[in-house]
Amino acid sequence: MRSIILLTIIAVLFSSCGASESTVSHKSNPELFSVQVPTDSALVFAPGIISTDAFEFAITFNPEMDELFFTRRKADSDNEIYTSRLVNGSWSDPEIAFFKAEIGWDFEPHINPTGDRLYFGSLRPLPDSSKSTGLHQWYCEKTESGLSQPAPLDKPFLNRIVMYLTSAENGNLYFTSWINENGEFKDEGIYHSINENGNYKSIHKLGPEVNLKGLKSIAHSYIAPDESYIIFDGKSETTGHGSCDLYISFNNNGIWSKAQNLGPLVNTELCEFTASVSPDGKYLFFHRGMVSKEEETGNIYWIDFNLLRERIKQRTSYVGAYTIDGEIYLTNIEGKSKTQITNPPTSGGGYLAWSPNGKHLAFYAKYDERKTWSIHTINSDGTNWKRLTHEKNKWDNSPTWSPDGKQIVFSREYRDTDNNWHPEIWIMNSDGSEQSQIKSLKGGGPHFAPDGRIVFHSESENNKSEISIATIDGSKIIQLTNSGAEEQHPEVSPDGKQIAFMSDRDGNHEIYVMNIDGSNQKRLTHNAVDDWYPSWSPDGSKIIFGSNTNRNGDYNNGDWGIYIMNKDGSSVKKIIVGAAQSTWKKAAN
Repeated sequence: MRSIILLTIIAVLFSSCGASESTVSHKSNPELFSVQVPTDSALVFAPGIISTDAFEFAITFNPEMDELFFTRRKADSDNEIYTSRLVNGSWSDPEIAFFKAEIGWDFEPHINPTGDRLYFGSLRPLPDSSKSTGLHQWYCEKTESGLSQPAPLDKPFLNRIVMYLTSAENGNLYFTSWINENGEFKDEGIYHSINENGNYKSIHKLGPEVNLKGLKSIAHSYIAPDESYIIFDGKSETTGHGSCDLYISFNNNGIWSKAQNLGPLVNTELCEFTASVSPDGKYLFFHRGMVSKEEETGNIYWIDFNLLRERIKQRTSYVGAYTIDGEIYLTNIEGKSKTQITNPPTSGGGYLAWSPNGKHLAFYAKYDERKTWSIHTINSDGTNWKRLTHEKNKWDNSPTWSPDGKQIVFSREYRDTDNNWHPEIWIMNSDGSEQSQIKSLKGGGPHFAPDGRIVFHSESENNKSEISIATIDGSKIIQLTNSGAEEQHPEVSPDGKQIAFMSDRDGNHEIYVMNIDGSNQKRLTHNAVDDWYPSWSPDGSKIIFGSNTNRNGDYNNGDWGIYIMNKDGSSVKKIIVGAAQSTWKKAAN
């Protein structure tokens, strides 16, 4: 009866659970990378050979990267481990591994960093039994004649559900477990066991930095060979991109950092899980697909891991910029660090915008007793301050960079000699050259979408404004809101799917969000004072904004600050005191 229950548990766990390209060489195995390889967008790995939409996942390579193992589950069939070899520059047609179980099924292989052991999970009977007693971890040793026959891992792994076991160079093992030593189904999460001269005496659950509170179905951990990072998957109803996402935590002298979502370069509305990294450390592999009771489809994908780590590094260092009394400060994603990078010769700096590569900021500052506003750029370390616009008695503001970083679009406002108000949108090269008005666009607060279009608040009747989107030349204008209120300062999410903006449609300015086509407009904040200037976090899971309330019921004390909330409006908290405008790098997408 117990074996039937465990088998059912495993079945339940598994039922719930456009790209740029280049050609590169690889010292140890150039043939592997003579085909299309990914850079900053994930590609299907070996389509039609390894990835066939038969639900493939959990891939692992030998150190020479000329042999691989992975799991495939065909429709109405069990999990099976397949293997393929690199032959004359191409991967051979996969074959079922020689150690296929006669009873039960096998899945989630892992070759250790030294290449002398292959681990996998199996429901096959233990050597002293004729029937399956549930899931156990097995291994094959590498011998002169090939892999040995599989043997089960002994205590302390027996009598516990241990899934997706991966190993470090020192032999330490990391894995998922749900069953404690008493056989109770609880304490889900990532565990590890220390190698003590070839023995494993105990297992321990990693701390809350990895096993995040509020994250469900934490599983499938991949440990770096040097234990410098761990990647795993989990589900979040508030901060995730889809049904399951990949997360990463870094190890700094034995202290794990708080795990963070890998972001929209990897995670989508589909399910991403069972990550692994190629032995050379260059590529991240993972499953992406539909995982539900009604449908299971998906393939193995890969992406440039070095590029991904660099963007994560940017995200964990200085990613926020804000102003206090005209000075520009940098901070981390939680607002807990503060570094001043300016001491400007003028006053009123604001409307900050990061360049796509995260190396520069654009902003406005005021001259002529605040009668002239001009656009500037500055390096992220405070060097190379440069004034780009010099139009006297005109208010240039709200700069934003084009996706390729070559241009800056900005708003210009002024009154003519007849006191008529002119809200205009201009564009220039990022060095300030070739300034020109986009004459068909009347309004302000322009912001580039990832696809190169411009969202802005367009001029409407009664001195109000609506959110619109247009191509960069000002053609094909589409009005997205029609509230008759003051809708302003839109910003497109890093994945290009949503727009956050501020609106006074309900009496005072609050933060709203809508889809890129204007559908599904939703109010996120509910305060008695104005909430301003929304900006998306680098991974698109959160929104920051300015407000002058202390959130304790006193809305008139002038206590300005920057607040952060989940993209659905939940979990609002203040992270920066005294600031009203801020922006966040999107370079960590």
